Amino acid sequence: MAGYPNYRVDGMSEQLDLKSAINLKSPDNARRMELNDRDVVQFAGLGLVVLLAFSREQLLATPSEYITFYNGARLLGTPYLYDAAHGYLHQIAALGGFTDQFLFVRIPFCALLHWPLSLLTYGAARHVWSAISAVALAGFIWLWKTPNWKVNLVACCWSLPILFDFVFGKDTVFLLLLLAIAFRLYQRRPAVSGLIMSVLAVKFHLFLLLPLLFLGQRRWRMAAGFSLGAAVIASVSFLVGGPDWPVRLVRLILSQSTSREHLMPNLRGLIAPFSGALLPELLMAAGVAVLTWRIVCHSDFEYGLSAVLLASLLVSHHTAIYDCALLLPAILVVSGRAAPQSALSFLCLFLLTPVPYILLTIGVLPAMISRFALIALLVCLHAGRPTDRLLERRLTPAQIM
Repeated sequence: MAGYPNYRVDGMSEQLDLKSAINLKSPDNARRMELNDRDVVQFAGLGLVVLLAFSREQLLATPSEYITFYNGARLLGTPYLYDAAHGYLHQIAALGGFTDQFLFVRIPFCALLHWPLSLLTYGAARHVWSAISAVALAGFIWLWKTPNWKVNLVACCWSLPILFDFVFGKDTVFLLLLLAIAFRLYQRRPAVSGLIMSVLAVKFHLFLLLPLLFLGQRRWRMAAGFSLGAAVIASVSFLVGGPDWPVRLVRLILSQSTSREHLMPNLRGLIAPFSGALLPELLMAAGVAVLTWRIVCHSDFEYGLSAVLLASLLVSHHTAIYDCALLLPAILVVSGRAAPQSALSFLCLFLLTPVPYILLTIGVLPAMISRFALIALLVCLHAGRPTDRLLERRLTPAQIM
């Protein structure tokens, strides 16, 4: 591919990978991302006040959806893991009522991860899960290195998707922690990094385009670790879920209603008000995949991972507002590289606030603003991908080495 660098996990090309973003990591940007302790307390506190003011009713009235994991773990090893009737019975026993929304629709490996908590009462398990989630979020804030933990903390305190993740008892913050650990290791231990990323399979539909990153940047050791982990997870799932668990899972998913498509921040949510057909969504998803491929082939790992996280959310057929927490690493990377006062900088700032996620809940037209903002961010990533010529201007041989 003339005009663009090829990124590989070997020798000098790996060192170039570490430096290729220098054009977007200028001293101006570094200073712009510096926060003192007082700033952190003020901005983080203000963010929490804003979020709690908006979502106080949800905090008080919304039942935790951790019951989905709890019941999945309790039904693990039985023929009824994906049986709606048995799921309803367990919901009634724990909550006094039932709904399709709380049925377990994850892979058996996910249920196995929650099995220890299923030995507790539901109330105790839910509180323990909330505490573990808080530790996982703290781990992400500390480990995610772009730009620094102070900015990460403020961003998390302003994140409505992260708050919703706690309110609904979901596991998105654990996926953030996995991404942070893998991101820390990708330079020195690419195979281990890929192995860790394989655990993202517990919510695989939000990472459908992740293999493009391995292939486009020729990260074969990372791909090997990912493949090994995926094979182990698949084997464990068949072992504890039975040989026909994929068929039963798909049957249960297809039996559920899709009445909440208007809340989805993805392509499905963009198309749903106008058409229920699958073909337009597939065509748009193909376009997003092509755009993502061009980005990952012509950029460094951080930039490519950001594109993959954003694009995977867009092409996923089912997403919710709390899933948008997975955009946080991408937005932090891009905002740290954007030129001050640029349109991209303001777009990232907009997506770091609660506003676009509130718009998703208001109505069809306001929600379109949020979805087009995500698409615009992907287009900006494509337009701003580094090139050989740009790198040659920015990097001297001493900087590369």
